[in-house]
Amino acid sequence: MNVIERLAQSAKVNHGLQLEPRNVKEIVTILQGMQMQIAADQGRSDALTRILAVCLNQIGGTIDIEPELFADAEHYAVNVKWDEDDEGAIIHATLTRSEVDVPEVPKDSEATSGGGSNLMPVSKSEDRREAHDESDDPDEEG
Repeated sequence: MNVIERLAQSAKVNHGLQLEPRNVKEIVTILQGMQMQIAADQGRSDALTRILAVCLNQIGGTIDIEPELFADAEHYAVNVKWDEDDEGAIIHATLTRSEVDVPEVPKDSEATSGGGSNLMPVSKSEDRREAHDESDDPDEEG
């Protein structure tokens, strides 16, 4: 269980959680990563808004979009390339279809076939993990 999950669990049961310096560093690292991702998302959003504004300005300022086209737009990506020339520099914006294949989820019978020798539970409770660790101790004779 990571430090965020532990904080959430302690908040759920209204019990305080004492943090070690290592935990505080983990939280700071997570928050810094979130801040960087938010800044990157805002930068992309700002760039796309400006590109849209320029395009709308070039075609007369307005465009009517049918809801079906708006829904279909999630399948496209706007690619932006900046020219590095000093004179006559221009920004190239192109639209491409994003070919992101989402794998199909196997049916229950397909997922469970195959022996299961390499299967691992997604999460374990702390009690089960401790009991499992004690029984698998190679130094323990029994």
